[in-house]
Amino acid sequence: MYWVLQTPPTPQRPFSEELNPTLYYAFSGYKEAAARLDLMIMHRTLGVLTGEVGGGKSTLIRRLFALLDPMLYLPIYLCCANQKSRRFYVGLLEDVGVDPIYTVSNARKL
Repeated sequence: MYWVLQTPPTPQRPFSEELNPTLYYAFSGYKEAAARLDLMIMHRTLGVLTGEVGGGKSTLIRRLFALLDPMLYLPIYLCCANQKSRRFYVGLLEDVGVDPIYTVSNARKL
């Protein structure tokens, strides 16, 4: 991932999560991944993005989320590194606004 230098520089921290996804240099691998994500959205399918550490996955996801109409889409970003499948599904349900019934705390209430 290569970042385009701004003129004049902005007060933005250079390695924060608030990086503007429009300030990147779109090399061929980035363009291909972005096109595949765009195709995923066009066909209304689920997608999984994997890649090397520091390969620009988070930047691609931020770019995609910035392009989506929040009235039409509910983008969900779940980082599943070393995460058990149960935690993945709980996170997915919570992100769509559903309280998972089968958590330990809720099971004790039953």
